[in-house]
Amino acid sequence: MDGLIHTVDQILAGINPDTRVIPGHGSLATRAELAAYREMLVSVRDRVRALIEAGKSMDEVVPAAPTRGSDAKWGGSYVPSATLVEMVFSRLTARRPGLSDK
Repeated sequence: MDGLIHTVDQILAGINPDTRVIPGHGSLATRAELAAYREMLVSVRDRVRALIEAGKSMDEVVPAAPTRGSDAKWGGSYVPSATLVEMVFSRLTARRPGLSDK
């Protein structure tokens, strides 16, 4: 998730307000719409992270709807909200090679 957010940051840094963004999925977008997408990603990541830090399992995080507030705009997109939450949860809780148990 952090990599995706970083990539969007890099794209935003290289375009101006008149740029039209051609996404891999979905309609043409403006720089402002791409910035709104980035904010949604950050919000979902931060909400999922807070639930993980509170000790919640994926089975508890998904119905907690950390995408609430962005579902009307983004929930019907290429990746359904529940799937996005599962992906973020999995990524945030994945064990990284070389890390020790502390």
